[in-house]
Amino acid sequence: MTRDLVKKIIPRSVLIFRVNLLALLSVVKLAMRDVFVYVKYAQVLNKDLTVANIEASLIANCHSIERGLSLSNVRLRFGGANIDRIIQLLNIRLNMVNDKCDHIHRMAIGVLDAYINYHETKGVSLPELILKTRELSGPCAGAPVVNSGTKRILKSDWTVSQSSDFGVFARNRFSIRNFSSIPVENEVLYKAINLAQRAPSVCNRQSSRVYIVYGCALDKILAIHNGIRGFEQHIHKILVVTSEVQSFFGATERHQPFIDGGIFLMSLVYALQYYSVGTCTINWAVDIARDKQLKMSLGLPDSQEIIAMIVVGNVPDEFNVACSERLDTNEIIKTIN
Repeated sequence: MTRDLVKKIIPRSVLIFRVNLLALLSVVKLAMRDVFVYVKYAQVLNKDLTVANIEASLIANCHSIERGLSLSNVRLRFGGANIDRIIQLLNIRLNMVNDKCDHIHRMAIGVLDAYINYHETKGVSLPELILKTRELSGPCAGAPVVNSGTKRILKSDWTVSQSSDFGVFARNRFSIRNFSSIPVENEVLYKAINLAQRAPSVCNRQSSRVYIVYGCALDKILAIHNGIRGFEQHIHKILVVTSEVQSFFGATERHQPFIDGGIFLMSLVYALQYYSVGTCTINWAVDIARDKQLKMSLGLPDSQEIIAMIVVGNVPDEFNVACSERLDTNEIIKTIN
């Protein structure tokens, strides 16, 4: 009775304003919590780093070196700042962990060794780096070697894996940065995108969208994105994966565009591999200005969030890939009962 009376007395426009205001306050409240958690735990402010922070930074710097070694044209003495940072982080981490020769430490040492070995094959000696690497390797004398650096892949072996069981198929998923001169046909990309549509999405809303970019439009991406330097000459097409924000409801679904978009993205990567298309997923972690710049350049609607990009191409007969060693599975699993 009271509610009906209120509806009769108060104008409908005022009631709608109240509902919208409460919804907006809910979004702001949850967004502020997001900011607090991210600033507290991520590497945003100048503060004491946790072991998790250090390990993330160590792995990222190691990846930069492996990525550089996997390119078709490797620049000598590249990544000097990354090498210095790896050594610094290893020394800091040794004073924070009990196991001085765990999987992560051996992985990082392997990356330094791979960097040294590559330069030695080119007749370049790095005595200072060799000395520092030997010092850091001390705790690991006789320990099993962790795959680091790069590995050579034959197209014939990679293609065979696509008709194997899923375990073999998934273990042959690599970020590929060397492509042949023949672009992937759009018809093949359409087939892969169609297959990726089997990915789950919240309430089957299917918010994911894909833009096939090539030609002059591709040049706009290459000019804006920093993560594809060093192999841009091999790139003929890029898929831009977005998520339509209009598909989601309420404040509590604010992360759902990225969750659904990420699920779709991984399904698309596997689908492309199934059709023998090489891929390299490129993140899109940029500021507002650059995000707006790309959307305007490509004519993307503002209602869509860019999830990531996928460089696609036909692979050559042989190519190098980064080893990108994974963490020990026991480190990412915790049973709860």
